[in-house]
Amino acid sequence: MNIDPIYIRFLLAVSLGALVGFERDENRKNIPKEKELAASADIAARKFTFIKEGHPANGLGGFRTYTLISILGALAGVASTLGAGAIAWVVAAGIIIFIQIAFLLNYFDKNSLGLTTEVSIILVFVLSFLLLGTDISVNFIVMAAVVSAFVLSMRNQLHAFSGLFSHEEVIDTIKFLLFTAVIIPLLPNKAFGLADIPKVGHLFMTYWGTGFVSATEAFNPQRIWTVVVMVLSVNFVGYFIAKLFGKGKGVSVIGLLGGLVSSTAVTENMSSLSKEEKDTRAKEPYVLATILSNASSLMRILVVVLILNFHLAIRVAVPVLVMFLTSILAYAVLKSKYDGKKTSKNVTISKVKTNIQNKAMQTPFSLKPALVLAGIFFAVTLFTQLALYFLGDSGFVLASMASALSGLDAVAANTSLFAGSVIPLDFAAVVLFVAICMNMIARLVISIFSADEYFYKKILRTFSFNILFGIIALIVVIYL
Repeated sequence: MNIDPIYIRFLLAVSLGALVGFERDENRKNIPKEKELAASADIAARKFTFIKEGHPANGLGGFRTYTLISILGALAGVASTLGAGAIAWVVAAGIIIFIQIAFLLNYFDKNSLGLTTEVSIILVFVLSFLLLGTDISVNFIVMAAVVSAFVLSMRNQLHAFSGLFSHEEVIDTIKFLLFTAVIIPLLPNKAFGLADIPKVGHLFMTYWGTGFVSATEAFNPQRIWTVVVMVLSVNFVGYFIAKLFGKGKGVSVIGLLGGLVSSTAVTENMSSLSKEEKDTRAKEPYVLATILSNASSLMRILVVVLILNFHLAIRVAVPVLVMFLTSILAYAVLKSKYDGKKTSKNVTISKVKTNIQNKAMQTPFSLKPALVLAGIFFAVTLFTQLALYFLGDSGFVLASMASALSGLDAVAANTSLFAGSVIPLDFAAVVLFVAICMNMIARLVISIFSADEYFYKKILRTFSFNILFGIIALIVVIYL
């Protein structure tokens, strides 16, 4: 038996309205001081005067109300398809007037400015109208309804989430996104070099030659800023995870999450804090946190490469994952050894507050780190192109190694863009792996100068095993 599609769409409309209505009923059960709300509403109904103290707004409806709203929307949609558009307009106007009256009563009677329920009613009406009055994909409308119900049900969680970020962090993120949305389409997608310098460009071509001048063409504004946005987006995910899960946790968790943002900052912080401790047992949590930050930073770099060059990511995935697992194994071995001892104190996030908060835990979506990364990426690109011109492949490796000492993001992005075009993929995988090792060595040097012998020896052993097993894995991937 064939069922007319209009009946299926009508049942879907009713179901969507009932879904949102059910969520509103459940949400109302969680409103605090329900008895006090009912009492204040009763007083307001009799006196119709302002109430100075704010109270939660009364719900405009629940399961039945939203179901009826969805039916109204469905009928209005059917009327519009049959040429009776005036009926649809009248019903829509009536819904809007009803919502405005309800909003004003909530404001005057209960000092409430909440709009969630009012907006959800309009949403149910519009979705039902679209189901019966248009040919828009049913799947899209159902998805919109489900997402809406999910957002409505996450009221407390979303409020808690918004409280994680300061006003300055939110403003910085908005400014960065607006700046990016405006500036990227306006930036030229062309590589500039010495030949493009006004009036003297031809002199460089004459005295230095075409090859050298071409090697200086590293300033492509649109490409640089696009890479910056991609890298900082990955960093922001790490920053978000650290904000969401790091509050009040132990130092090992802070190290793991901090590595998603800046493993160098974590290493600096843990090294200095470890040096302050006299008891060697109290240094152990800082060692574990540094090892975990190295593990998470490896995953972050792999994600950056995956976004920029999928084929290169496949080449380096195995050695990077082997290094990651080696770090996790080292952490597990040391943790089991430390658990058998009684540490002199319990180290929590309150102790880890200097460099991580000041460096690693600043929002990546602000103009200062973006401009810094853009400058570093441009310098790395220019440096590696010149090294490749003068010294060939070995020059590219040496330039990448030197650049990795100050940071890995720009080197990973530069190698990803060169791989498969300027340099072969296997060679790029070797370059990236060497750069990762050099960055680890740089962090080891930081620990040598910032911490004591106990700390950096533990890190030296772990990083040595990381590099050793990583080399073995890289050789297996490339030559077998």
